[in-house]
Amino acid sequence: MRAAFFAFSSLALAATALSGCGHGSLIGGAPATTASQALRAPLSDAGYATVPQYYAVPLPSGFTPYAITHDGQIPGAIGNQAAIYKNGTLKLLASDLNCKSGTTTATAVNTLGQAVGYCRTVHNTFAALYFVNGTVQQLPRPKGTLQEWGFTQAWAINDAGLIYGAANDMFSSSGPYLTQYFTNGQPAHVFHRDMGMAQNVFLSATGHFAYTNFIYLSGSYAAVGFGSNLMHIFEHVNNAIAGINDRDVAVGYDNNQAFLYSAAAGTTFISLPSGIVSMTPTGINNAGQVIGQACTLKRCLETFLYSSGNVIDVSAQISPKNSYRLIPGLADNGNFVAADPQGNYDIIQPAKPLFVGNWIANTVTAYAPPYTVPLSTTSYFLSYPEGLAFDGKGNLFVANSGADDILEFAPPYTGEPIASIKRQVYAPRGLAFGPSGNLFVASGDSVRIYPPPYTGGPIGRIVNGVRHPSAVAFDSKGNLFVANLGGSTVTEYAPPYTGAPIVRISNPLGYPRSLVLDAHDDLFVGNDTRLQNFNAVLEYAPPYTGSPIATITNGVSGPYGLAMDAGGNLFVANFTSPTSDVTAYAPPYTGAPIVIITNGVRDPWGLAFAP
Repeated sequence: MRAAFFAFSSLALAATALSGCGHGSLIGGAPATTASQALRAPLSDAGYATVPQYYAVPLPSGFTPYAITHDGQIPGAIGNQAAIYKNGTLKLLASDLNCKSGTTTATAVNTLGQAVGYCRTVHNTFAALYFVNGTVQQLPRPKGTLQEWGFTQAWAINDAGLIYGAANDMFSSSGPYLTQYFTNGQPAHVFHRDMGMAQNVFLSATGHFAYTNFIYLSGSYAAVGFGSNLMHIFEHVNNAIAGINDRDVAVGYDNNQAFLYSAAAGTTFISLPSGIVSMTPTGINNAGQVIGQACTLKRCLETFLYSSGNVIDVSAQISPKNSYRLIPGLADNGNFVAADPQGNYDIIQPAKPLFVGNWIANTVTAYAPPYTVPLSTTSYFLSYPEGLAFDGKGNLFVANSGADDILEFAPPYTGEPIASIKRQVYAPRGLAFGPSGNLFVASGDSVRIYPPPYTGGPIGRIVNGVRHPSAVAFDSKGNLFVANLGGSTVTEYAPPYTGAPIVRISNPLGYPRSLVLDAHDDLFVGNDTRLQNFNAVLEYAPPYTGSPIATITNGVSGPYGLAMDAGGNLFVANFTSPTSDVTAYAPPYTGAPIVIITNGVRDPWGLAFAP
């Protein structure tokens, strides 16, 4: 039997962790087995989905990623500095004046923000670096001369502060040697003997590590270790390691076939789907999912995901479609990093679930591509739900217009609310979180501002230019946009938002119901003008003072809610008859819908994508 291949019909985020993979020592093992499921289709023959399940989002220009961590951080370098990218923000790390320009990179970072890396020094040696609290220091080399240990690089760090990498004579034909580094001034510890030669090192939260043991003139071995104990997984050569997760499950490849290894389960091979001649993994996450590249007889650079016993063709599900070269690592949320043929780096993100507030049904339903059946339904204490928004922790906030409150739900959003916001909340409609984490609520005759944890009273009100607000949204600069249902305008405010509007949009608005901005800060306004038989979504380009640059009408009927996915597709909640559905449009948005969601939808109002 071979591993099953499935076209991706649901998010890759809910994979079950491998059973029997505890935190015991990796040293030891069990006989090799083969992961087996019924074969559905060859990976190379998968069709390209109408609605992509993954989107390639460009990383900052000039940033060169080294890897992606389980928590989604991306260490690397930009220009002359090491840097960390996370959640849309690029953080520059401290510089070492003893490093040559353009040679410093961050290679790993833990959840505490401590990072490691290396640089080439002004003395033409390599130095292992440790970045912490805005500073950088060179990690102590092993005992011996600089000539003997001129090559030092740090490659892995965990939350306990364990650091592993390599050290060697820069001019030696053997090595480099697996090395443990210390931040307390203690000289680095080198693992000698043939077992100690390492090409890469991956480290788990428990201190277990996995590495590729390269022996000069012999070949490479997949190896694991804990403390001073080292072990080859196989007795033969031509195998290597590609990662380890915090459950101490290592992933690698042996003679063109991917495998998983743990002390409890031993070695499990992932069978090659029909038409595939090799699979090279590049990362494993804490759910036991494996990402990698596959080759057919005709071509390579096919991207596969191994999840819950199934091999999934990811190449066919990425927009834009391309031949991506993967960078090491796989985040727990399913993100991975890749380079396109032009050398541009992208973070590849699974499509996020879409949440729909159903006004008359008093439910919030969630959907994933292809959006045919709800993933979940929330109904606890809902009364005419309108606006939806997610905070930075992934909690869902629902404007409960029929009960004059705002309900907060924690993942997976199917239980009772964990909090209720009631103070000075009157018929809430639109919700949005500002750059500082404050919650902005379109309520009554103003926009109210609530600071975390949101259950206290508002710290401010926006009234200048506001008239019966129905929606709020922020652009990339932190400016606030308010849809004024009573004033037939959309007003824009600069921080701290208490002054007069800096822009007032009225052409040709009737009853602006909803707002969303795209990655270029183009503003989309759901314009409900039923008396004139004119329902449309209008697109305005900055500075928003001119006429709309696009008018979207195909399938639009009472656009009470708008949302934009990571691929730039526009989703519209059509509240009024005869449709009462959610439609999606691909750029430039003026064509027919690419998706129509009806199952579980009834008089939809608010829309929001999970973070």
